[in-house]
Amino acid sequence: MYGLATFEDSSPATSYQSATLKNIPSGVPGTRVTLDEMDRLVEAAKKSSEVAELTEYVLSRFGGRPHDERSQVESIRRGLRAGLFYVHDPRGTETLRDGRALAAKMLAYFRGNGPRPLSDCDDFTIVGRAQLEFIGIPSKARAVGTMIQGAYNHVYPMARLSNGLWIGLEATMRRFPQEGYTPRSTTMPALDVPNLGASSWASKLTDPLQKAALEIVPATMERTFRPVVTQLAEEVSYMRWVFLALAALAGAGAFYVIRRSRRAA
Repeated sequence: MYGLATFEDSSPATSYQSATLKNIPSGVPGTRVTLDEMDRLVEAAKKSSEVAELTEYVLSRFGGRPHDERSQVESIRRGLRAGLFYVHDPRGTETLRDGRALAAKMLAYFRGNGPRPLSDCDDFTIVGRAQLEFIGIPSKARAVGTMIQGAYNHVYPMARLSNGLWIGLEATMRRFPQEGYTPRSTTMPALDVPNLGASSWASKLTDPLQKAALEIVPATMERTFRPVVTQLAEEVSYMRWVFLALAALAGAGAFYVIRRSRRAA
């Protein structure tokens, strides 16, 4: 999730966009540029026949059920985990692959007609988000910092269910294969693109609650309990309007009591 350049991969056997190379800024500005470029690739891929065919196969093979968003999201996560071979980017370079080409290669692998495609977290996120968007589930990419202070080093897709709850589709980490696990950003504030959450001024009210919830479980127990705590924290974080409504009611109640006490005096 960090580097000096990006390019779109293409397959010579298809009509996908040719490989291009361009310089991008380093650090956080470069991460923002990369996430925006990933978002553009998702928009192009989600309407393709390759993503449509892959999604149909994945939902059927990995347990997706009609009218059950949660099972559909989980089947896409399992498909990413089974259909892509995780490797790091070339050293010093940020690579972004065409989601349509990657979907076609994944489907060929599942059908026994090709090797398992090599991909890093960017590619997992692009094709995962494209599948979510294809079946009408809003999605975003979340960049997190887990290793280097002041830098992002990982990204994963997230899906928003119809009840407003966001769940993660982490499919690259060996230690945490659980459904809905969202890797914790420890060195940088998490960065979401596109930002489909609440406004920044509302975030100031509830993000401390999310951070506190993530600190409840000791690191030694996180394999078992942290996914649950993270899920609760996500739910709290994206129900900010509830806290705002309660705050407004409390303020109105306090104003009414004060006004009535002054009249009585």
